[in-house]
Amino acid sequence: MVTGVNSYSHDFDLAGNFPNPASEVSNISYSLNVAASVKIEIMNMDGEIIQSLIQQEQTPGIYWIPVNTLGFQPGVYVYRFISNNFVDTGRLTIIKRKSFFKVVI
Repeated sequence: MVTGVNSYSHDFDLAGNFPNPASEVSNISYSLNVAASVKIEIMNMDGEIIQSLIQQEQTPGIYWIPVNTLGFQPGVYVYRFISNNFVDTGRLTIIKRKSFFKVVI
């Protein structure tokens, strides 16, 4: 259970996501300086959880979680990183995938 919200911690760092905006896949990057329980969720702008990406204990290190965005509608989403008493959020923008093929009749 999250008991507080911190905007800064020496133990955790949410580095963001790349590419942003994304059309197919974006990677959320974060690091842990201590072992911790990590939970990452994607929410729409109404605060509804669209997808839970991870919920597990992790050891110290640098991580990135791929997010397949093909099933998402174009728009802005928020991802929430929760670890121990640390909570941080980031913004993920999804753009329409461009078609590289032209149909000629």
